[in-house]
Amino acid sequence: MPRYELDIKGVNPSTKATLRFPRRFWEVVRKDHVLELCKGGEEGGSRRSTRSFEDADAAEWHRLKLVARWLKAGYVEVGPCRELEEPPRRVSSDLLIDDYFEAADERLLAEVEASTSAGKLAGLAERWYKDPRAPMRRMLLGYIDEQCDRPMHKGLVKRLLKLAEAAADDEAMAHFLVAFDRMARCYLARVGVTWDAATRQARDVVGMRADPTLPTFLPRGRTSPRFSSRTRWYLARRAFRYFRRMGHADPARYLRAMRIALPLYQEAHLCSADRLLSAWGLMHVLYGYAPELRKGGLRLHVAPGRSLRDLKPAPYFADAWKGAFDPLMELAVGAHSRTVRGWSIEMLRTTERERLDQIPIAVLLPLLSSPHEEVLQLGAELLKRAQGVESLPIEDWLRLLRIDHATVSPLICEAVAQHVLPSRLTLAQCIELGCSSMAAAAELGLAWAKDKPVQSEPDLRAVMRLASAPVHSVREQGTKWAVELIATRSYAGPEHLRDLIDSKYVDTRSLALACLEATPQLQQNLPLWFAIAESPYDDVRGVLVQHERSWQKEAWPETLRWVWSSVLVSIHRGGRLKQRALRQISQRVVEHPAEAESLLPALGVCLRSVRAPERVAALATLTRAAAESDAMRAVFAKHLPEVVIGTQVSS
Repeated sequence: MPRYELDIKGVNPSTKATLRFPRRFWEVVRKDHVLELCKGGEEGGSRRSTRSFEDADAAEWHRLKLVARWLKAGYVEVGPCRELEEPPRRVSSDLLIDDYFEAADERLLAEVEASTSAGKLAGLAERWYKDPRAPMRRMLLGYIDEQCDRPMHKGLVKRLLKLAEAAADDEAMAHFLVAFDRMARCYLARVGVTWDAATRQARDVVGMRADPTLPTFLPRGRTSPRFSSRTRWYLARRAFRYFRRMGHADPARYLRAMRIALPLYQEAHLCSADRLLSAWGLMHVLYGYAPELRKGGLRLHVAPGRSLRDLKPAPYFADAWKGAFDPLMELAVGAHSRTVRGWSIEMLRTTERERLDQIPIAVLLPLLSSPHEEVLQLGAELLKRAQGVESLPIEDWLRLLRIDHATVSPLICEAVAQHVLPSRLTLAQCIELGCSSMAAAAELGLAWAKDKPVQSEPDLRAVMRLASAPVHSVREQGTKWAVELIATRSYAGPEHLRDLIDSKYVDTRSLALACLEATPQLQQNLPLWFAIAESPYDDVRGVLVQHERSWQKEAWPETLRWVWSSVLVSIHRGGRLKQRALRQISQRVVEHPAEAESLLPALGVCLRSVRAPERVAALATLTRAAAESDAMRAVFAKHLPEVVIGTQVSS
């Protein structure tokens, strides 16, 4: 990777002395999908940074934009990097290439990629192309997809292209079309300024610029290890010209070829406006007659006053796509590029509307299984009127209801409510639906579950799952339902309420605690109190402190100390609860002097509190306990020496 430096010189207009400014430099190195940058100057040190991208192609695209910015600012290439370490280059072996070729070994691709022997590679073209073995054909197409832009590979690429054209190899030419669209890299930049008379403001004119890291063209007698910009544009036009002639002569064959080529485009290759406009072949196939585009020189541009967001399908051979319902459906489901998927969906909506309105459910299901938003949206819109939807198995309906999409889920729920009877689902299936993260599906599942009988303890356990539903409204209603069942059904026990009190959701705990406080028979259950005493939640411990008379006499000292200590050190609760806990500690110390030493550390925390009411309450507790006996004052003096309680205060 090269190093770019900026060396600015000038002349003092008064003294005519030569001025020289500190030299600055930039370096950038790409290591797969990561860019490493280094900048600095003569006066200061260098500063390094890294940036990661989705793939190597996106990283390379960003690198060329950085180089274009530096060249425009006056930087010049001065040689290889000095600060950054370039990634090591793998050395290829001609002997290994021959051995792997004879054995049809998958390692052939790696050796060819690393090779810089132009003569060896060019001589390999005809043998490789005419090799009938399936692995060699697969590696050939893989090479076309990923390695046409390697240094010193120009001879191999051009010979393979000519062989594919001569053999009328539509599959190989489809791969060349995609590869050359990726190679013809341009980027959007300001190319001029125009004056807007209406607003009386200057506006930038944005246009396409060529890759600054490549020569625009090579003069006679000069060579380069990589294709020049003009050659790249020529290759892209030549690949599309092959299919353009095919479309005029045989539209059916053209359609078959496009079914091969269009799914090969990846989202990473078309993720920005400049990369989309650089794809000469694709833009002609999909939007060849779109008024938003115009041809300027060797590139495509956005027409004045137009925008890419207004693009509508205008294929170069519109007649070839008439009646192509199945190919368009294949592209909508199987294309790897959002551009191709969106175009095929729009074509279906405009040219195949009648077929869409009568689509069988078996054809529609692949749309609803797609991970892409626009495909799911189309499938959900067609679901209610699809043929045979009423006979769809309940397992398929449940799978559709699990689709996690804010726009699609309500449409699917409408279709489910229209075509599915609640009696087809069990209570467990309704509860599973109620636990969905989508509000529409969860509310539908809760409504259907409430119509089911709850006849046993396993059914109650299933209903209690709603207390952990992600949707708040469903969780609140489900918890109320579960609490009502716990309070009224004979097969319900305290352990069911305990599980609700242990919930991570505040609203669920509050409803469960309200049930505990309103049900006398549950308040008399000591195991329940001791179980929730281990809760990590402040609101649960607050209820424990408020109802200490129901469980304190039978509790272990360690349990009491844990509850009171956790209440006193809490930072999320007010003073009333802490004052009540302090009064309980005071009473406990008086009644059980042997436990005083274990409870004093908690009082010490309150004595050192930054809140004055807490300190006052702790002092009141100490003096109240000290008034009971001289032995208690001795214990206080031992563990809290900074607090002196005289006989006059404690008497």
